[in-house]
Amino acid sequence: MRMSGLFPQRERALPLALDATFAPPRVSITLGALQKIMAYARACPVEVSGLGTVVREGNDLCITDACTLPQAATAVSAETDDWAVHEYLFACIRRGEDPSAVRLQWHSHGDLDVFCSGLDLATIAVHPGDFTVSLVVNRRGEYHCRLDLYRPFRIGFTARLHVRLPEVAADVREAAAAEVARNVRLPSATSALDRLTRALGFGDEPQPPLFPAVAPRSIAVPVDETTVVGASGARGGGAADDSDR
Repeated sequence: MRMSGLFPQRERALPLALDATFAPPRVSITLGALQKIMAYARACPVEVSGLGTVVREGNDLCITDACTLPQAATAVSAETDDWAVHEYLFACIRRGEDPSAVRLQWHSHGDLDVFCSGLDLATIAVHPGDFTVSLVVNRRGEYHCRLDLYRPFRIGFTARLHVRLPEVAADVREAAAAEVARNVRLPSATSALDRLTRALGFGDEPQPPLFPAVAPRSIAVPVDETTVVGASGARGGGAADDSDR
């Protein structure tokens, strides 16, 4: 994809993309913007390209809209008309919109695989501003999203694209809550505690003790009679007393 009107083409060596040593920004897209891009891609038998707006939310980025511009497209390329790009930016200003929000470059690869070609990387390298989001899609619904940051240094990496769903309508939420209340029986606190204690092995059935008691038993110990002391205090086995004489 080439957009010379928005991104002046000049000879410039592509810097090497570095691995991020921090949590990268989260890139998301609204459902409406994604549906538009996929509709553009499936309506065109060859490649098609366009621009889009990106809103920064703290350290996160959200693609909010997309469009196509007059262009010359083939099965392997799509080149946007320079004057059409300028007219698009001027129209943003006339509507009171910030033209610097145009940070998305997107294009399709027809039925081919999705990736950033050498020409795509060359276009990304000369993009003005702090960052740019690049999105490549095909008619099968596959996509490749890339985020490039230019400050404080140049870094580019593949980004996971998160689809942002619209807010659920109030009547849908109310109907869902009523159906859940009608069909779902929630456990009581007592039954939940009972299941937990049973799962931990502390149910109603008696559990075997960890240290079973040992029944006492008699142990026969052989005794040497010569060492037994009698009631009178005399040791047995000595001289016979007078009663034995």
